[in-house]
Amino acid sequence: MKSPLRDEVLLLPPVAINLGRGRHHAMRSQASGFCYVNDVVLGIQRLVSKGRVKRVLVVDIDVHHGDGTQEAFYYSKKVTSISFHLREPAFFPGTGSDSEAGAGHPTSKAAPVPKHNIQAEVNDEGGCNSVDAC
Repeated sequence: MKSPLRDEVLLLPPVAINLGRGRHHAMRSQASGFCYVNDVVLGIQRLVSKGRVKRVLVVDIDVHHGDGTQEAFYYSKKVTSISFHLREPAFFPGTGSDSEAGAGHPTSKAAPVPKHNIQAEVNDEGGCNSVDAC
């Protein structure tokens, strides 16, 4: 029996979303920030090496800079990594300044974009009181 849902899924563009917080601090040579394997990097490397995708855009939205993901694709012509994160003195991991940019192809570079002046206040129900931060 052929599934109509299967046919619809095959027509969708190849998009993957990891809502479970990828382990973006792990690096090739070391664990970091409670991350010992960078699942996002490994998944992208597999997709690219198998020819499943030609180009990848990683949008990392987290309070911490995705330093492991940036390091993995810093020289890549196939992967663009953008990290939205808080950048403050002595804040882990201490990387991700707005002057950092990848050394790869001009249209594909790691480009950290620190969030400045965003303040969120979490209320008792777990929601945000600041529209800018939610």
